[in-house]
Amino acid sequence: LHDALPIYESRRVIDYVGGVEDLRRKVVRAIGNPRDRFDEDKLRMLRGVRFAATFDFDLDEATSAAIAELAATVTVVSAERIAQEMRALLVLPGRARGLELLRQTGLLAVILPELVPLAETPVERDRLASDNLWQRTLDVLGRLPSPGFPLALAALLHASAWHEAGSVGDGA
Repeated sequence: LHDALPIYESRRVIDYVGGVEDLRRKVVRAIGNPRDRFDEDKLRMLRGVRFAATFDFDLDEATSAAIAELAATVTVVSAERIAQEMRALLVLPGRARGLELLRQTGLLAVILPELVPLAETPVERDRLASDNLWQRTLDVLGRLPSPGFPLALAALLHASAWHEAGSVGDGA
């Protein structure tokens, strides 16, 4: 996930791993065997999601599958490093997409398990046209013009209180 395309003083790119094609296809792909890369450094799973959200890229299928397989192991990463990645992700323009990638890969269930049930919690449809509390949360996050971390975190966590209270209506 890094140093895949060295650029030399001549400004010439040497591509040994297909990185130029990945850029063209708008895909984040771990070099070599993704499982090996994530076994070497668990933080790469979060960084891969953040990179995809940053550049509006997709995760390569094998990369995404390896993240899903190893998501539970991200707990070996220090809480401070996980928080640093979450801080960076939540202030990106693509933060809602990044959070959905966290959910799809299973990382969300490990990092913020209280948010997982929101995807199964229906809400009354309103101007946000959300079918469930998770989608509504992503809609709210996506509508924030350029939030700082505290506001983005509040927007992310606000719906978990509605879910816990068992009251989900137009006020969520």
